[in-house]
Amino acid sequence: MDVQPLIYNVEGTRKVFDGITVDLTSSVPSTASRAVCVLLYLDVTTNLIEVLPGMEVVDSVAVPLDYPKVPRGAIPSAYVKLVNGQTAVTTETDIDDPKSL
Repeated sequence: MDVQPLIYNVEGTRKVFDGITVDLTSSVPSTASRAVCVLLYLDVTTNLIEVLPGMEVVDSVAVPLDYPKVPRGAIPSAYVKLVNGQTAVTTETDIDDPKSL
């Protein structure tokens, strides 16, 4: 998944994040019929993208996803729903904007 470049300020210091492609393969649940929501965020201390998983849940519209909390001082990029067996992420169905939740 691509994370776009960003220019931001931390305590008055201008920082530049160049963007990166993040491989979420290791975060995909290994158990059938399971889903997880992961948070991609920019750690402003290290200037790196981190992946924070929520709890795995049953993959069902009746069961809400567990959205991990944004760590203090982090810049959230996206919540991504990952399902067992998934090989691609679709913007319309798999990604939520953490700023709108």
